[in-house]
Amino acid sequence: MKRLGTRFLLLAILWSIETTASAQTGMSTNEFQTNLILSSVKSYLGTRYQSGGMSRDGIDGIRLIYFNYNQGGVEIPGTYAGIADFGREIKFKRIRPGDLVFFESSLPGEDHPNVGIITVVEKDKVRFIHVSVSRGVIESDLLSDYYFSSVSTYRRVI
Repeated sequence: MKRLGTRFLLLAILWSIETTASAQTGMSTNEFQTNLILSSVKSYLGTRYQSGGMSRDGIDGIRLIYFNYNQGGVEIPGTYAGIADFGREIKFKRIRPGDLVFFESSLPGEDHPNVGIITVVEKDKVRFIHVSVSRGVIESDLLSDYYFSSVSTYRRVI
């Protein structure tokens, strides 16, 4: 019961901050949530990879997405299969910051599907944050041959 009360209080505080910030900045609620999530995800850059990890001491890709979306007030599933079916599929030409990108990795030690979050979408520049087994939480160029050719889908959650 105490956990439910704490969660309700946290949601009320987030809602209050969100509506105040949205009114002051002219941002929509979706834009505000996206900026909050992206700021949180970026704070993990450099964190090492740890299978099943969900802290700044070590984290994996699914938990990076799960934890930061939930911190931003967007409840998403905590498994790859759940996240892969969450939201709606979109085409590359429609992606924007905050969207998820799912890709296959052929790097040694990374024999499982990966997920990242789009951070930048400009004319000739698309970047995303994801977790690499060998390098930890990194931001990469989605338009590089390696990543672009390994994308399986894009999904919009917000």
